[in-house]
Amino acid sequence: MNLTQQLIALGIFHWLILMSPGPDFLMMLRIALAHRLKVAFALAGGIASAIVFHTSLVVYAGQPLLEVLPFLQSWLPWLCGGYLLWIAASGWIGLNKTRQLATQTNLKAEKPIDISPRQAFNQGLLCNLLNPKAYLYFISLLTGALAGNGTTPDWFKAALVAEFSLLALIWFCLLAAMLRLPWLQTKLKNSTQALERITLALLGGFGVFLITGAAQALVQ
Repeated sequence: MNLTQQLIALGIFHWLILMSPGPDFLMMLRIALAHRLKVAFALAGGIASAIVFHTSLVVYAGQPLLEVLPFLQSWLPWLCGGYLLWIAASGWIGLNKTRQLATQTNLKAEKPIDISPRQAFNQGLLCNLLNPKAYLYFISLLTGALAGNGTTPDWFKAALVAEFSLLALIWFCLLAAMLRLPWLQTKLKNSTQALERITLALLGGFGVFLITGAAQALVQ
């Protein structure tokens, strides 16, 4: 398999992984259903920017990253778990504030308090940067591809970084656009807040799972 074929194969595999449910997927589901399309696109940009960092780190500094990996495996679950719990808690608080405001003004609240594109970008960036599984994923996938090529040309390294980040940007922008389709929004009109509560609960669940795993590792 030549380098071009490897790029295609890795791209297909990465696309399938992107489509699988995870913190990034849940974050996009929550934001795209309840906020403006521009905000959802900003979230996609934050996720893609984090992947640029991940892939660049693995491709250009693979060995130093492997040396600090035990440290990352020890501390990132705490950071990511705490961040996901904070996202879930702040989301619930925002929904409660919206409900209180609606009660006071005798209006039905269908959307939570809006956030800015910059806030959404930062959420996507941090959610992906702090995800310990992302480091393991990119290390196992990319170092294997690079190791099998002997002296890897610079264009191949740059292509890997561009491919993985662009595919993430395209997928999450497509997902955001699909979730904002008028007919889908009409069907989900009466259940937007319920879906957001479910996604917030799942994000918090991911956070609890990561922290629990980190605590068990300390005990062992």
